[in-house]
Amino acid sequence: MEELNCENLLGCFYNLNDLDRKVYFLLTRSRSPLTNDDIAKALKKDKTAVYRSLQKLLTCGLISKTKKTYEKRPSYNYLYQAVDLRIVKKRLREDLERWYITAENLIENLDQFIEEGTL
Repeated sequence: MEELNCENLLGCFYNLNDLDRKVYFLLTRSRSPLTNDDIAKALKKDKTAVYRSLQKLLTCGLISKTKKTYEKRPSYNYLYQAVDLRIVKKRLREDLERWYITAENLIENLDQFIEEGTL
């Protein structure tokens, strides 16, 4: 079993890969929201790969996205930032509790699953 640490904790709960975690930790350390281009440049990664990581992090609720429009030209950018760490910690605790209850029920009913041949 892999040793659990802060870096792979989020990967364990939300199935994040190495790039997803790097993007997330970059956003948690940033003092201001970043664009996809900013993140790709900072991590020296392809913008498309970073975009996929951002979409996964948004789906997991670990980051937020806001639209920034420019008045002088008809264009816009999306800015990404990490969700408040207190919210993430609360969500992780809730997910852990749900996982524990589910795992405990599965263990309790293991003999039934074996008898029924449903494993």
